[in-house]
Order: sequence, then structure tokens, then C-alpha cells
Amino acid sequence: MQALNQDLSDRLEKLIQLAKKKGADSADILYIRSLSEDIKVRQQKLESAETSDNRNLGFRVILNGRQATASLSDDGQWNPEDIVDEIISRAKILPKDPYAIIAPNAQAPLIDLDLYDSIIISSKKLKETALEIEAFALENKKITNSLGASASRTMVEVFFLNSFGFNGYYQKTGFSKSISVLAGQDTHMERDYAYDNQVFWEDFKSNKEIGYEASERTTRRLNPLVPQTGTYKIIFDPRIGQSFIRTLTNAINGSHIIQKYSFLQNQMDKLILPSHLSLHDNPLRKRGLASRPFDGEGYKSRENIFIENGYLRSWILDERTALELGLKSTASAIRLPSSSPVPSPTNIALEGGNIPLKQLMKDAQGGLYITDVMGMGIHLLTGDYSQGASGFLIDENGNLTQPVHNFTIAGHLSDMLKNIEAANDINYAYATAVPTLSIGELTVAGK
Repeated sequence: MQALNQDLSDRLEKLIQLAKKKGADSADILYIRSLSEDIKVRQQKLESAETSDNRNLGFRVILNGRQATASLSDDGQWNPEDIVDEIISRAKILPKDPYAIIAPNAQAPLIDLDLYDSIIISSKKLKETALEIEAFALENKKITNSLGASASRTMVEVFFLNSFGFNGYYQKTGFSKSISVLAGQDTHMERDYAYDNQVFWEDFKSNKEIGYEASERTTRRLNPLVPQTGTYKIIFDPRIGQSFIRTLTNAINGSHIIQKYSFLQNQMDKLILPSHLSLHDNPLRKRGLASRPFDGEGYKSRENIFIENGYLRSWILDERTALELGLKSTASAIRLPSSSPVPSPTNIALEGGNIPLKQLMKDAQGGLYITDVMGMGIHLLTGDYSQGASGFLIDENGNLTQPVHNFTIAGHLSDMLKNIEAANDINYAYATAVPTLSIGELTVAGK
């Protein structure tokens, strides 16, 4: 992918200067070019091949305390005067917003996070990859059908500038492999999947590993039973742990704190996790899936420890939420061309887990190992937790035995967080890195 050319840079700068000339106090522009290709196969035949080349521009101005935004697809033919006139006229009729701000102190960092893979992956290579993943999954004779395998590539250019002189640019690549398969017959069918996402093609799991993982995860779910109603020790598979920790990041997001929509609203500087655990956000991780040199407002990316040794130390903040809360931005803004910045984490990791996985499992003997949850039973304001689930019984040696399904697990998020015990098997390959988690005892509604 070629870097944004000087002509485009000049056109974007012209929009900024024109907006200032027509009365804007400040302005910024986010420009994203995304080239992608996705190949999907099913039953060893090509099912779909999709390519896209999108160039989108997000323009934001502030005029007398009023904020207006505009987004458009770049066909190279847009008229700067028309765009600026429209967004300025829109700003004039909007109500004042005391917290609308374009970051005045943003700085373009000179930092290499190794986010761009120059390798050329052809359509043929993507197709061969998807076919091979599916073929490996179908080697398992218990697999009765394939829902499809896919391989994709994406290349993105991000260019951001504002009226205070910020001018930042970076490139990023992304590759993905996935497959979903079925096992069983008629009303006794089970499905599961496997996937891998990477910034560099060379960092992928092998096609064999992905295919075998999907088939193994699916076949071991066959012939499930419904567990007896009761109280069980609960273990979260890392996939479920990722979702659980994302619920935690939602609860400490500055937007929800301002809305007073979080069960952690009044817990700043209080112990909300066991004292050996910390929640670390690192947008500077080399080849990280969510890494970036600067945030959606132009602030230099930095590491944040939102929860330190169990204590909640910071909300996740962009400039707006920080201003409204009387705090400072954590450089956590994300931005799409079609919207204003909002706070969000990047490469989140729950760190400090030190229990060997075998020991964690053995300590949960007689409990349930959860591999899937479903439903919308998480109430962020009250902290009430209730979700449908499936998984496996854990025997006295910590091994997974009988698959189970059609039951509900319920508890309170505060108690679940305080009771977490974490294994030492964290995998930093994911944007949300979470080890296997024991979350204490929960109520199980089964049969």
C-alpha cells in the first residue's frame, strides 16, 4: 500500500484552513483508506469472494461552542467550499456543547509499532488457505457438515490532522482465518468454530491447528446433558473470559460514568479485583491487534493501568469525558469517520494470574467449565448477571467430562470480580488477553 500522497494531504489541509477562514474556532479531519479481500469456501468449493477499497473522510468543526460533524466517501471529486459551507451552517444552528473540544495539545509521535506487513497475499493464496483449513477440519469423521471457512486480508491507512498543527499517519495490516463446523445429526447437532487474527501473516497458527481445533471443539460437545440445579464452582474458558473482562471495561468507561450507568460508579480507588490482579491497556504493543501510535484525537498512545493490584485507579477517558469529569484524557479515544471520538480500550490484558491451569481446574472439581454464553442478561447499572450457558462438568482430577447445555448461570458482577482466580496461561495474541478464570460459585438453573 502506498502512503497517502501529497495531493491528498494538501486537500485535507485546505479543508481545515477553509473552515478556520469561515469562522470555525477549531477543526479536525480523520481520513481512512481500507483495502480488503475476503475469500469463503464451503464443502471444498468457493462460496464467495469479496473485495473493497473504501476511502472515507470524517470532518469535525467547533464554532462558538457548537460542534458539527460530516462524513463522506472520497471519490476525489469533492468541492472544499461546498463541504465547509455545509458543516459551518450546520454548526451555527446546533446547541452549544460545553464539553465539545478538539485536542489542542496533540503531538504526532515518531514511533514504529511494527503494524504493517509488506507481504503480498494473493486471492489464490487466500482461497488455498481456506480450503486447507476446512479440509483439516473435515478429516474428523464425526464432523457432519461445514458452515464454511474463510481467509481475509486488510490494509488500512489512517491520516489525522487538526487546526492546531497535528499531522499524524500510520499504516496497518490485518489477516484473519476462521472456520465453523457441525457434528451430530438431526436435532442432536452441535457447532463450534476456531479462528486466528494477526497483524503479520507469519504469526498465524497453522491451517492444520485451526482446522483441528474447530473439529475438536465441536465433537466434544456431542450428547450434552442438562446439569442439576444448584450452586457450582465456575471456570470461564478464555473466550468467555474475554467477554467478561470487556464487560468490566464497559463498566469503567468514562461515557458510562457520566451517564451514571455503571455498578462501579462509586468505586474509584477501591478494591474491585483480588490484589494480585491488574487490568493493563497497552496500545504500544508491537504487532498488537489494537495497537496504534496515536489515539482518535491525536494524543500520543500510552500504556494505562486502569486497575492496579486490584484497585480501580482510572476511568477509560477521551478528551470530552475527561473534561466533563474534571480529569485528564487517558489517550483512549477511538474515532470513525462517521462519528465523534468516544473512549475505548486497546490491547487490554488481565495480568497477575499465577495459578497453574491444572491446579485451577482441580480446585474446581465438581464444577462447570463454561465455553459458551448467550443472552443479554448483564445489567451494567445494577451489576446483575444472568446468562444462558453451555460447557462441561469438571471431574475430581480437574478434567473436562460430560458436556452440558441449556442452563443459566447467575450472580453479581461485583462478587464475580472479587472472587476471580486466574491461571498463568494468558495469551497476548488477542486484543483482549485473558487467562482461564475461576470466578467462584454461581447459581445454576438447570433441571
